[in-house]
Amino acid sequence: MLLIEGARGVDAALGFYGRVKKGDVPRYRASEDGNGFGTLTDFGYRLLESNKIDEAVKTFELDVRESPNAWNAHDSLGDAYQAAGKTDLAIQSYEKSLALNPDNKHAAEKAKKLKGQ
Repeated sequence: MLLIEGARGVDAALGFYGRVKKGDVPRYRASEDGNGFGTLTDFGYRLLESNKIDEAVKTFELDVRESPNAWNAHDSLGDAYQAAGKTDLAIQSYEKSLALNPDNKHAAEKAKKLKGQ
């Protein structure tokens, strides 16, 4: 997906992911494990690391739509929202992650810090 993103942008890369997921692209497969770990997570964090915050948010929002019960997808979206300065949305994402996985210390710490506690 990074090669596609580099050549044609994030929308093209996410479109490619959608075609792979539907099985329209032979020899490729999208791997998401049901907990929010996989292709979209990796891509989203690479975008964050490249300071492409809006694109990372878009990627993690897709990850949450694809895996709404995946605690890590919500946790990752919280990280992207925090990087984008969207504190209220970040807190909501971290709290959703905690609802799905009460043992998620990262989300607990982030939500607490963002709430000023």
